[in-house]
Formats: sequence, structure tokens, C-alpha cells
Amino acid sequence: MGCSEWGCLFTFRAVVEKRLAACVNVIPQITSIYEWKGKIEEDSEVLMMIKTQSSLVPALTDFVRSVHPYEVAEVIALPVEQGNFPYLHWVHQVTKSVSD
Repeated sequence: MGCSEWGCLFTFRAVVEKRLAACVNVIPQITSIYEWKGKIEEDSEVLMMIKTQSSLVPALTDFVRSVHPYEVAEVIALPVEQGNFPYLHWVHQVTKSVSD
């Protein structure tokens, strides 16, 4: 996500407050190299790992798109095939009221 670390922290604190996610990990100082509109770009970005339920991805995506500074925000969902059951249960419980 291409935004200042402070801006990202402020925005993604709201994701947790809105219960769209149980947890957001912020990984600063990622260098992204990509093609955009026919030109190779290089930006310093902040990577987010957002823990939520699959059913909340559309709402989370809408929120990210509404606050993201890029024309095309990167939001991808990866399936969790296995994990620590108490942790996965916690993610479900924290986000349950939104997904119900």
C-alpha cells in the first residue's frame, strides 16, 4: 500500500475499530517496482497483512479503496489452509458481529 506509515497506521487502526479485521500487521519500507501506465515505477511502500474472514473481504476492499491514495489499490486475499485453532477462532470472534 503506497502511503506514509503514519497515514497507514491511522487508516488501518480504523479497520480494526470497525471490526473488519482482527489484526493488521504493518511492514514498513518495502520497495515496489512495477509498470504503471507504460512506465516502470519504483516506490517505497508499506505492506499490510490484514487478518479477517473471507466473508469480510468485499467490505474491507471497499474501505481500502475509499481511503487509499492510489488509483488502483492492491487488495488480495489468500486462503488460510491451516493454522493455530485458538488464533483462527479469535479472528472469527473479533470480526463476528460484522459478518453476521
